[in-house]
Amino acid sequence: MITLTIFVSLLSCATLISSFDDGPYYDVPPTYVWDVEHSFEPNNVDSFKPKGKINVKVGQKIHGFFNPVDKFSDHDMKLLKKCADADGWYKIRVFNESVQVFSQTRARLLIENGLAEVLKLKISNSGRLNGVFIKTPRSSLNEFRTTLEIDSSAPAPVPDTHLYIQKMEEEKAQRAKGGEKDTRSFFSKYWMFIVAAVVVMMVFTNDPNQGQAAGGGGGGGK
Repeated sequence: MITLTIFVSLLSCATLISSFDDGPYYDVPPTYVWDVEHSFEPNNVDSFKPKGKINVKVGQKIHGFFNPVDKFSDHDMKLLKKCADADGWYKIRVFNESVQVFSQTRARLLIENGLAEVLKLKISNSGRLNGVFIKTPRSSLNEFRTTLEIDSSAPAPVPDTHLYIQKMEEEKAQRAKGGEKDTRSFFSKYWMFIVAAVVVMMVFTNDPNQGQAAGGGGGGGK
């Protein structure tokens, strides 16, 4: 029973070390940048213009900030008020070269709540942008300002085990043909043989007199 417990412990340690050797490691967490544009035409025709940039750093914790490119001008304010009078929409677009997402709210709500807005980004653990939502919290400052919130609570995708196994088989075939050098550590490649050798040594190095001593003790009790 003791031998089995030791074997299971060694097997677990070997598997853990092997996963550390094969897994990716990043010294610096990746940073993602998205452009932000807004549109607030009274006739609801989309006319997006630059608003700022969002920078998000993805690591053990996901955090980011919004950096405006231009101050909201008096002309923009007049245009926003005309849009509000027409019960039009204040629209947001967040995008880069691979993805773009949209959100909107009534322009009058933005003005009624003191021109404060919250942009809530929906981001996966891998840094993929899945959506944006705009909120208008109440404020008494009456000046345009943007706050960024990040929601990364979406569950991680289920791994494709079939694709992983296929990739492992392809790598194994390439190594067999000599097309790719095996860069794994010595322990990663031969841990099964090392563990087996340790177990065999433990079995054959047990003291054979231990069983006889136990039997003699039982006889003395009779």
